[in-house]
Amino acid sequence: MNRNNQVHSFHLVDPSPWPILSGFSALILTFGFVSYVHGYAQGNFLFFWGFFYDFMFNVFLVERYN
Repeated sequence: MNRNNQVHSFHLVDPSPWPILSGFSALILTFGFVSYVHGYAQGNFLFFWGFFYDFMFNVFLVERYN
């Protein structure tokens, strides 16, 4: 009889939403920066929101829940 009821020989972690959210905010940040550099009208808006969401997900939320 197995004492520790271990099914796998390695540790499985719970899925996390943070990589997909951080990746999406980095994509918005990149599109915003490229749009801003090329002079599009809403480029600075996208750059600001991409930076804001990337900062929020990576600094505050990930550090709080890990």
